[in-house]
Amino acid sequence: MGLTKVKSIILVVLSLTIRSSLAAAGSDTHTTAFSALEEARLLVTKAAELGSLWILAKENLEKAEKSFANGNYAKTIEFSSEASTFAKLGIEQANSPPYEHH
Repeated sequence: MGLTKVKSIILVVLSLTIRSSLAAAGSDTHTTAFSALEEARLLVTKAAELGSLWILAKENLEKAEKSFANGNYAKTIEFSSEASTFAKLGIEQANSPPYEHH
């Protein structure tokens, strides 16, 4: 198993751990927003390292960070979720075999 696949597995495990910890703790909105933002940062960083960062992931992460700084935790969660989704797509794209036209 290559180093890239190991890193991807670690990211998935961290993501699931964060989500399950939040659910178990019944955390408040601030904590949920902070955790969602941290997950998005982690995934965006991973996608960037793989050279597959989608601009929508980066833009939504920037919006999430601004929302968090302004105390708008609902928007932070929304933008973080979008950033994570697009970062995951970039990671999948990087880990997929190249397209071969037949």
